Amino acid sequence: MAEGKTGLTWRRGLFRVWVLASGLWLLVIGIVWYQECTTERAQTAPAGYIALDQPAISGQITLDQPAHAADKIRALTITAVTLGAAVPFGLLVLGLLIGWAARGFRPA
Repeated sequence: MAEGKTGLTWRRGLFRVWVLASGLWLLVIGIVWYQECTTERAQTAPAGYIALDQPAISGQITLDQPAHAADKIRALTITAVTLGAAVPFGLLVLGLLIGWAARGFRPA
């Protein structure tokens, strides 16, 4: 009976460590994402700025920095969400697999 309690306590304790580590990971990812997005916005031109590239000659209208900034911020957001979810989920699966393998070595 003592083994069952010890095993349950270990499982519960490791799960709580995983929850805390996942929360800290999400906090770090959020801080890094916010800093990157803020830096990207600060480096761009004012909102709505459109640079005309010799419209009388070529007729081309090129969007300047804001479009590129929006694409970069979108990419940063996708990366942050992917890393924020994939790393804790991967660690949970790894822990479950290690526990499953360790249970296979118990005497019958």
